[in-house]
Amino acid sequence: MPSTADLPSVKAYGAGSPECAGMSAALMGATQIGGLADQGKVTQGDFEAAYTTPLLNGIPIDAVPILADMKTASMSLVGLDAAAAQAQLGNSQGALSNLVATADAVCS
Repeated sequence: MPSTADLPSVKAYGAGSPECAGMSAALMGATQIGGLADQGKVTQGDFEAAYTTPLLNGIPIDAVPILADMKTASMSLVGLDAAAAQAQLGNSQGALSNLVATADAVCS
C-alpha cells in the first residue's frame, strides 16, 4: 500500500464535478463495507452493490489504482465474522486513507 506521500497526483476537478461524484460514491461504498465488517456481515452482494454505482465511471484515471486497492481490501472482508473482520480492518486502513486523500484532491 503506498503512503499518502506516494499517491499519484490527481487533478482538482471541483466539488460539483462528475469526478468528485465518483470519488464520493467510492468513499460511500468503502464506508458501507466498513460498517458491515464491524458487524461481521459483509456479503458478496454487499461488495458488488458498494462498488457498482454508475457514478464510479466518473473517477479520474489517475485515481483508479487507489480505488482498486480499496476494492481489494473490501473484498477481503467478505464472509468474515466480526472478530476476523476486525483483525482484517486494520489492514484496510491504509487503502481507506489513500482513498480519502485522493477524493479530497479530486474534489478540491
